[in-house]
Amino acid sequence: MIKKLTEDPDFESKNIIDFIYNWRKVFVIIAIATVFFSYIFSSPFFITPKYKSTVILMPTSTNSYARALMSNNYIEKENILNFGEEEQVEQLLQVLNSNEIRIAVMNKYNLMAHYNIDTTSKYKYAKLFDEYNKNINYRKTEFMAIEVDVLDKDPNISASIANDIASFLNSTFNRMKKERSMQAFIVVEKQLNFQKEYMHSLEDSIFKIRALGINDYESQSERFNQAYANAIAQNNVSAIKALEKKIELLSKYGGSYVAIRNELDYANKQYFEIRAKYLEAKVDIENQLPNKFVVDKGLVSDRKAFPIRWLIVVVSTFSTLLLSMLLLMLAEKLHLKKKVPLINHSFNLFNTKKQRINKVIEDLKKTKINIDDMENYFNSMNLIKLVGKWKIHLLVLLVLTIILSTIFSSPVFIKPKYKSFADIYPANIDPYSEESTTEQMIEILNSQDIKDSVIKKFDLGKHYRIDKSYKYYYSTLIYMYKENVSIKKTEFESVNVEVLDESPIVACNMVNAIIDFYNQKVKNLHKSKYHEAVVNFQSMLKQKQQYIDSLQHQIYILGTEYGITDVENQSREITKGFLRTSASNINTTEVLKLKKNMEEKGGEFSKLNALLQNASDQFEVFKSDYEKIKMNYERNFTYTNVVTKPYIADKKSFPKRFLIIFISTIATMFLSIIVIGVLEKIRVNKQTN
Repeated sequence: MIKKLTEDPDFESKNIIDFIYNWRKVFVIIAIATVFFSYIFSSPFFITPKYKSTVILMPTSTNSYARALMSNNYIEKENILNFGEEEQVEQLLQVLNSNEIRIAVMNKYNLMAHYNIDTTSKYKYAKLFDEYNKNINYRKTEFMAIEVDVLDKDPNISASIANDIASFLNSTFNRMKKERSMQAFIVVEKQLNFQKEYMHSLEDSIFKIRALGINDYESQSERFNQAYANAIAQNNVSAIKALEKKIELLSKYGGSYVAIRNELDYANKQYFEIRAKYLEAKVDIENQLPNKFVVDKGLVSDRKAFPIRWLIVVVSTFSTLLLSMLLLMLAEKLHLKKKVPLINHSFNLFNTKKQRINKVIEDLKKTKINIDDMENYFNSMNLIKLVGKWKIHLLVLLVLTIILSTIFSSPVFIKPKYKSFADIYPANIDPYSEESTTEQMIEILNSQDIKDSVIKKFDLGKHYRIDKSYKYYYSTLIYMYKENVSIKKTEFESVNVEVLDESPIVACNMVNAIIDFYNQKVKNLHKSKYHEAVVNFQSMLKQKQQYIDSLQHQIYILGTEYGITDVENQSREITKGFLRTSASNINTTEVLKLKKNMEEKGGEFSKLNALLQNASDQFEVFKSDYEKIKMNYERNFTYTNVVTKPYIADKKSFPKRFLIIFISTIATMFLSIIVIGVLEKIRVNKQTN
């Protein structure tokens, strides 16, 4: 019988159905009232309806006219009509979330007034950004497109904002592209002018050599040697002397002529390559290529998207009915508990036999269950009774907790901090390892050099009020820096640089300084490596030039002392003279002398010529690589694309006083109830004993 009395029938499915049936009229009234009031309070009189306009965008695969239309390299050439991939989608999302687009939309539509934000409010810009984020949303679709959703009370403005965001996206992208293209244009233009001057200097040098009578080394050498052999064969002394002077001059300056001519040919090829890059950079600056495909434009909606009244009515009705059922069940349980002593009393009257009573007592002892304790500490109804008994104490604790947490979370005890942030992408760098350029950017931004530079520039030791005589001054300073500076990768593969500080101006300036120090560090890293390469190539070029000069000098000696200037042609004429097939009057002595010289030094001359040609080719390759490395060494690029620029916040980000008060109150109440429960249990145990 006692078992039946202690069982809880409220949560059996059959009893729940019976319970709902018994209270059916109350539930019907509550449902009707909830439907009525939720329908009324979700009407336009209480909730301003909003209309949604949607724009669907897809990124392009290339943002450069020059690469898409002018490149001759098939690998680099991209189709202007191709859609972008996941990386381009994420970059597009990051740009859409930039402050530049937000501010452009806010200014054009005067959203401060449109959202009815008080312009005299201290936190007007923070409220404006909150409203903007509530009403304008971007998301990536499953089809690698971007959906721009805009909610507004005016359907025309909603459609206009959605379409203008797509336009502002182009202007923002083109602004970023133009900044980079302008830097590239300046570098290429400088290199092009340098190449022009270098070509002019080569043309001046070759002009001076041509003034000496050397216009084409190969053909002149062939003709002079042929004429010289004929003159020797005919024993024409005057012609021999005149030709010897010509051949000597050709031997002296021929090597220089060939070297300068080859260098000029190579310089011409380089000039046209640089000029092509110059024209590409100029095209990118002067022309703006759309950065997205607009799949669907924003249309003026004729039906509101918010609020969804039927959903509000349904959720409100079911929630109210569920809450009502729980409250009624608690109330009924309380009513039954009050009747338990009467039932126990009746039970004792009708069961007066001593054996039955003793049996019941023995059963209770065997189970070792204290029914009173179970009810006091595990039944929700008794928990409510416990709270009711100590309500004054709990109320006092509640009020004290709210007051104290409000006081101790005030600026007197916790200095408020303002947040400034920037979203950036790496640019003009190549990955050093398997890590992405974004991950490498995070590594560099977290480097000790940048930390020390920021600490020094803003005197953060003094700013954070850390005593320099403190034993752990530097480690404490680094700890404070890490607490206030956050650098992390976003879901769009960009880097978010975030700074918290008591001064909103200092927070904004620190973000800009971190970006500037990053650019400087990467620039220094690149310059140090390129400087090593430049020095090495200068040394190799110097050695190679000395080697070429030595070869030319040896060839000059063979030409002046032994008369060998062209082995192939001279050998042919010597053969004619030796066999007497070229003319009747042949100077046999000179023919034999030249034949002897050719036999002794001809092979050496051919070897020197081959070595000179090979060395000249290597020199041109080295010089080409040297020019590229030197251009990279001298360039002045930035290494970041700033998508979202930092701004001066007008509302603190830390501490969240409401959250502190709420958590403190809940924690205090929970701990107080546990303490009270323990005290009550101790009291009951003492009374039982």
